[in-house]
Amino acid sequence: LLCGGDIVKKAQKGESKHKLTPECRSELNRIITKDMQSNVPEISDLAIKITKRSKTNMDKVQAIHKWVTHNIQYDVETYTDLVKNKKIFENPLQLISPVVTLETKTAVAEGYSLLTAALLRAVNIPAVTIIGIALRDGQPQGPHAWNEAYVENRWINVDTTWDSGGTTGNFEQGLVFVSRPTKKHFDMPDSVFKKSHRAVLDIK
Repeated sequence: LLCGGDIVKKAQKGESKHKLTPECRSELNRIITKDMQSNVPEISDLAIKITKRSKTNMDKVQAIHKWVTHNIQYDVETYTDLVKNKKIFENPLQLISPVVTLETKTAVAEGYSLLTAALLRAVNIPAVTIIGIALRDGQPQGPHAWNEAYVENRWINVDTTWDSGGTTGNFEQGLVFVSRPTKKHFDMPDSVFKKSHRAVLDIK
């Protein structure tokens, strides 16, 4: 562990009041989200391949963001079940684990963010998955998940889900994912980002 056991226990209980180092925050987040796959060959080999031409850590984060937004499709079937049919994941870790996301090339926001965090950690960039709520005009729209990555001595916002594209259609006739990769939410300033993203589970 990059953090002492006492800090881990306090953070898991929400009792940690001091600012954590980037490495410690990343490690605690990895434990609490049960994302233990940063070091498996499928993740580490891909992360190295994606970033092999990157000269800086910012280049690495941009390369991973680009790969995820270009290669992972939004899972409209799972999203429909969750929203329209009010279903819940029977086994969330199996459905949204980074390795499963790589195998299926589909995910909802939790899957996007866990894969993004795992790839970043695999190339030694501290990263966290933040579980929260999407906002529109200040009003909650539903559960969401995104990332923060530590680069150039600061945490930057990264939302690979929304930057991968969007959906058309409706629940009755069926939703269709339209791939439109962008960097709109990459390193978006907090003052703007927080207008559409509200954290619920975050460890500082």
